[in-house]
Amino acid sequence: MNDYDLCLIMCPPWDVGRPPINIAYLTEFMRSKGYRVWTKDLNISLYNEVGKREFFLKSLSGEVRRCELAELWDVMSQNELNAERMTEIFFTRAEDAIDRWVDEILETNARYIGFSTHYRNILFTDRMVQKIREKDPSRVIIYGGPEVAAAFSMDSLESMEADVFVVGEGEMSLWEFLETHGTSGEVKPIDGVIYRIDGRLTEYRPRAPIADLDTLPYPTYDYFDLSEYNPIPSFMDLPYLFSRGCTGNCSFCMDHYMAGRFRSRSPQHAVDEIKYHLERYGIYKFHFNDLICNGNPKALERFCDMVIEQGLRIKWRSYAVIHPKMTPELFEKMRAAGCISLNFGLESASNKVLKLMNKYYTAELAERVIRDSSNAGIDTNINIIVGFPGETREDFEDTLNFLKRNKNYINMVDNLSTLMLSPGTLITKRPELFNVTVETQRHTWHDDVGNTIEVRNHKLKECQRLLESLKIPVGIINQELIESSVIGETEEQSDWKRAVEYAIQGAIARIRSLTFLDRSKQKCMEFTTGDEMTVSMEFEILKEIKDPLFRVQIFGKNSQNDTVFLFGMNTARKGTEIGQLAKGRGRIDLVIESLNLLSGEYWIEAGIWPSEEAVEPYHLVAQGTGFTVRDRDPNQAGLISQPASFTIETVSEQPSGHNKLEIVNLKDKFNNAPKCCKTLEDFEVKVELDLEQPERFYLSAQLFLKDGLVHQADWRSPLPRGRSVCRLRYSPLLLLGGSYAIQMTLMDRKADCSAHLDLASFDVESAREHGGGLVFMPSRWVLMDIPRNQT
Repeated sequence: MNDYDLCLIMCPPWDVGRPPINIAYLTEFMRSKGYRVWTKDLNISLYNEVGKREFFLKSLSGEVRRCELAELWDVMSQNELNAERMTEIFFTRAEDAIDRWVDEILETNARYIGFSTHYRNILFTDRMVQKIREKDPSRVIIYGGPEVAAAFSMDSLESMEADVFVVGEGEMSLWEFLETHGTSGEVKPIDGVIYRIDGRLTEYRPRAPIADLDTLPYPTYDYFDLSEYNPIPSFMDLPYLFSRGCTGNCSFCMDHYMAGRFRSRSPQHAVDEIKYHLERYGIYKFHFNDLICNGNPKALERFCDMVIEQGLRIKWRSYAVIHPKMTPELFEKMRAAGCISLNFGLESASNKVLKLMNKYYTAELAERVIRDSSNAGIDTNINIIVGFPGETREDFEDTLNFLKRNKNYINMVDNLSTLMLSPGTLITKRPELFNVTVETQRHTWHDDVGNTIEVRNHKLKECQRLLESLKIPVGIINQELIESSVIGETEEQSDWKRAVEYAIQGAIARIRSLTFLDRSKQKCMEFTTGDEMTVSMEFEILKEIKDPLFRVQIFGKNSQNDTVFLFGMNTARKGTEIGQLAKGRGRIDLVIESLNLLSGEYWIEAGIWPSEEAVEPYHLVAQGTGFTVRDRDPNQAGLISQPASFTIETVSEQPSGHNKLEIVNLKDKFNNAPKCCKTLEDFEVKVELDLEQPERFYLSAQLFLKDGLVHQADWRSPLPRGRSVCRLRYSPLLLLGGSYAIQMTLMDRKADCSAHLDLASFDVESAREHGGGLVFMPSRWVLMDIPRNQT
């Protein structure tokens, strides 16, 4: 291995969906200054290692599934308790892998080894450093990241293992440290840097935030193996920063303290990075890591203009702030520039509480902004904090009523939390300003309006129940811990322990791999509409079971970016008898004889279940594998391929002059057809046209499920002048059971306008063997290799 000057490392647990942008920025900056940098994401390495190495699976009773470990990664990312438990598991049961990584770090010969820390990975990082020091105590250990800033605010840096601490933005501080210490070995005062000398910490001098973000080179990610995060580039998103800092300074939040004032990159610099990643990696999805992307609405609008003008077909999501300059027009422009999701830190809908939080907006403005965002076609998510100091029952009900009024405009509550005291925040530094009394023995607090931990947790449960009734999903729920009856163990610790024990000891069957095969049984990730596709499922039975159920489901996204369940089939629906399965490995294939999907990206969920009625599966691979479909029919659009044919009969060449379009016999919805149709039967719609200038128009028929387009068929051949009757026949109808609507539209060939009719609704009945979801696809199960007991 070549000699390096600096190592930059991210330890687990952390996000496994994309590379860490923090060490990516540092790497690129230090390389631009001439330093040789070795960059390693140990988080993704460990994630992949524990799912693949036989020794680790064996050490956990041979029954841990990789997807369950991924779930534990996600669970432990929410609190320090789980990080502590999982750190212990990794260092006791994957020690040889960790020792190998320590040797790999030392083989770089880098004098300086830097770690990015946060509250979830600090325990693991400290343990790694201890192992490094056991083998070579001469290396200089540098810590940076959010946990350093948090620990500094609590005067607890002494407990960490590092020799040097970088507080706040790292680029300039780290560079100046290496420039001075690397050449002379002297310990000189540097803004943003704290040294440990003879066990004592030096005085801290703050560093001003980097004013011009365009002076920083953007990360290239060439030093990460992107296939470790997702083998399919089109299913991956890259982390991205349009800005740093925050315009707000909320009384409960550390972000302004850690990230400083808001600063935005120039739109040109930001677009240049987007174009680089598109050309370099072919990745068009971006996850903005900004605290808020809209702190400067003018810069954001110009960025969107440039994306649209240059025809960059990207998708991105970000956090945003409630801002009076966020107009409906700006939201529509953001959507046209690829914005598919925004998360607003609403927190409360009580104006009194918002003022206590030091928010700069009202609940009325928040309601307008959230609705405008949703109406523009952007998934609109919010965060909620219940039980803020001073919050009364009336204030809490303001938030509940806000959710009820806006249920149709909120896609998700990303984070539902009780108010927890965070280091460095105003409420923690000056609790008396909020009439807060800290209960140090129970590690909690209460205020002067009866706001106790029990009251806050009750409010959280009440809000959670309301969201469930409103069908608004919740991402993360953060609830304060209450001491359990078991001495020294909280309720959450006990629940988590049971979850880990189930993951390690309770597995019965698992899916080892999912593979897509084409008609010739070759591996394939891209298909054409109508192709035969086989979903081949290799599985392992760990304990003898009887009559398990295998299930495959296909999902996609509609034009509103909503997830749609398109097709599902299990072995029971087809009457496939599995019988008794012995311990061992096997394979079962679902052969889809005609892939009735249009162009797009789709993903599979596959599972092994005890029965159709079972609530919990033996094993479930959720959104585990993706594939792409291409179609060649320009006259179809939407999600599904649906055979459709138009016939037009001229009634009179003389137009009546009304230039009207209507569905005949609207009272009965369809021409002599029942309101309820059946899958695989013919289905016909009769439409009367009356056109004076038929050359201007073509006819389009759209099928809808709720608000999403399912299928569109166009008649682009010339239409007759005068009165005519058009018949549209779906032969056969491939829709599965459910309620649908159909709309006939007269489209102007030149202008971007159309004439719509009222939606006509209808129901579809389908048979059990047709499968579940949205579209019928002929399929069959094939038992390729089934483990049986030898008799």
